[in-house]
Amino acid sequence: MEPKTQEQAILFAEPKAIAKILVAVDPHNTNPQVFAQAVHLAQLHGSELHICHCIHDLLPPASNAFAGGSLGMYGGSFSPELFEQSQSLIQEERQRINLWLQQFIHHAQAQGVNATFHHGEGDPGFYICKLAQDWQADLVVVGRRGRSGLSEMLMGSVSNHVVHHAPCAVLVVQ
Repeated sequence: MEPKTQEQAILFAEPKAIAKILVAVDPHNTNPQVFAQAVHLAQLHGSELHICHCIHDLLPPASNAFAGGSLGMYGGSFSPELFEQSQSLIQEERQRINLWLQQFIHHAQAQGVNATFHHGEGDPGFYICKLAQDWQADLVVVGRRGRSGLSEMLMGSVSNHVVHHAPCAVLVVQ
């Protein structure tokens, strides 16, 4: 039976190819299924995989860089020694993340998936969306911590931000 009006017609479209998959990982809270799903989808679609991580807490809260009591609260500033120490800690963290991300690259390549990685600094949700836009990703794969209610409102939700702001489809893996 033919639809009687334009409003009753169902429009179908060809699915967009998934050529580029961006997967966000975090060493402190990555469900192994997040990366596994991204690799699996990349295999199925012959997609390129880009693995990303956003460093959002460059210095631990109790780092020695803050122990000197010279944070500017009373008009002071970082001493050159504390500044150098904080820069050294940041560089060590960047190197540690590079080595950690290399493990993902090796695993993806062993599965026959062409993979690259990138890491940046700042707000993870914004970073993931910006990288997805710049790289022209077709799909973003992220994990979910399971926060809800007050906890999500106070601490935010990276996956929620990505779902609402990414320029492409998003798969949230629980």
